[in-house]
Amino acid sequence: MSKETDPVVRDLALLDIISKGFFSDDLPAEEVQKVREAFDGLRSSVASWAAVVTELTHEKCMAEAEVDRLRASLAHQTSEADTYYREAMALAHERG
Repeated sequence: MSKETDPVVRDLALLDIISKGFFSDDLPAEEVQKVREAFDGLRSSVASWAAVVTELTHEKCMAEAEVDRLRASLAHQTSEADTYYREAMALAHERG
């Protein structure tokens, strides 16, 4: 996903725009600082959650790949078992 379409990057950019709107000359410096700290905390939280989501997505992809590998292995083993069963039945039929 590109930075332009990543929702987390987009939301962080929106937070920047919103926070700049609060930092006008009309607000007392103390209020501006409180708002700035709140937005900094929010940005940090969003970035942390984005990292968690990225890690979980990676783990999910790895788990899905492992499940696919196990399914393929099981299908191969089932095919081999079917072949051995048919050969054993044919041999038993010949010996009769």
